[in-house]
Amino acid sequence: VLQRDRERCLAAGMDGYLAKPIDRLDLFAAVEEEQEDPAALEPRVSTVGPDVPQFDEAELVERLGGDREILREVVTIFRHSTPDLIEEIRTAIDGRDLTRLRSAAHTLKGAAGNLSAKRVAALALELESASRASDIALAAHYFPRLAAETEELLTILST
Repeated sequence: VLQRDRERCLAAGMDGYLAKPIDRLDLFAAVEEEQEDPAALEPRVSTVGPDVPQFDEAELVERLGGDREILREVVTIFRHSTPDLIEEIRTAIDGRDLTRLRSAAHTLKGAAGNLSAKRVAALALELESASRASDIALAAHYFPRLAAETEELLTILST
């Protein structure tokens, strides 16, 4: 999915955007999000602790039906696209661009979730939530940890 496709759909007035293949949890989250009162959105207290696994390869392999070739492709795509997403998030925070931050954090959250990279997905959710609450300071607070966890994940995926 190209970022410009998502942006074009949202600019046309869509309330949200889910790319195929649709993950049921992302679909449920999107539906729940549309039912919430935007004024009531508050950033969540971080639930990302040391007990949250960095990468659950067994879960990913199971979800891919044991296909190691697809696993290698998914990992390769993630490794190539993630540094750009981290830079996009950094730029959005520096520029105080909440829309850009929300979009990039959401994209990273989905990519990490698809990879069973639980810490990065959870931290990207923290930044997405902060952007929805218009709290750039909270996003800036979480960003160094997201960047570090992403770097650690990319190292794990390189081995």
